[in-house]
Amino acid sequence: MRRIIFVIIGIAILVTAGFFGWRWFDGDEDSAKNDLAADEPEEEGEQLYDLEPIVTDLLPRDGGERSIVRVDMELRCRDSESLERVTDHGVYVRDEILGILRGTHPEELKGDSGMHELRRRIVERVNGILAEGEIVDVYFTEMMVQ
Repeated sequence: MRRIIFVIIGIAILVTAGFFGWRWFDGDEDSAKNDLAADEPEEEGEQLYDLEPIVTDLLPRDGGERSIVRVDMELRCRDSESLERVTDHGVYVRDEILGILRGTHPEELKGDSGMHELRRRIVERVNGILAEGEIVDVYFTEMMVQ
């Protein structure tokens, strides 16, 4: 009799765990889709501008050692008009970003706070050169410092 009770309890635990596991993973799939959608431009007008990879030198380290950075990034524009302005002013946008990177020490690019500060500076300076329009965010798709 005890074996039957243990078997029934075991089956009940397995069925319950299976159900909650299924709900957990099935729910995560939907939430993952929603998270991906949240990363994409929310408004239909927001556009991404894919900037050509940038390779430049950084400010020398304390010992005078030179460092090089390679950055791939995309700029999220507020709307299609902003994307058009960024495209038209692409040379100036690239020059501003190069200036920011050249004035940065390698240590400043470490960690989340360093990336956040770099992102903030890029948005501020690029928006400063555009007569109208707005860069909403910067997405770093690759960054390598040597």
